[in-house]
Amino acid sequence: MPTLKAEEFFTNWGRIPDVPFGSLWWIEEDIWREKLGRGYNSNRKNHPGLSISRDRQMLTCDPYSVLHGSSSRRSRDIEVRDISERRGMESTSYFGHLRPVPIGIEHFNEGRISRSSKPFVDDEEKSALEELIRERGWSTQ
Repeated sequence: MPTLKAEEFFTNWGRIPDVPFGSLWWIEEDIWREKLGRGYNSNRKNHPGLSISRDRQMLTCDPYSVLHGSSSRRSRDIEVRDISERRGMESTSYFGHLRPVPIGIEHFNEGRISRSSKPFVDDEEKSALEELIRERGWSTQ
């Protein structure tokens, strides 16, 4: 994975966010567009993200591996319930339809990513996530 230049590293030093495995986030749409490319099209303000990064060393500024969330289930996606409340209704998001996306610490530090009202997947969802990662052979670094 790419690393930050020395000046970016020192700018972000001390502000390395805690983005543990299974944590849930709201990520602004322009970040998803930047990372997913021209084929990605959405007019929403943000989409959920699910961190699959683990065992991060605090001395690195490597991006976090994050799964994009969707309100539509596809193939072998995992279901995460109650990710947020919108208009008084609990919502469900599905993860696994796209490969993990590298999200840099600078995006967290810019305030364009916020924690979900449900901070982590529950035990059942975590088990399904572990299985999905094994099946797909994804890295969790």
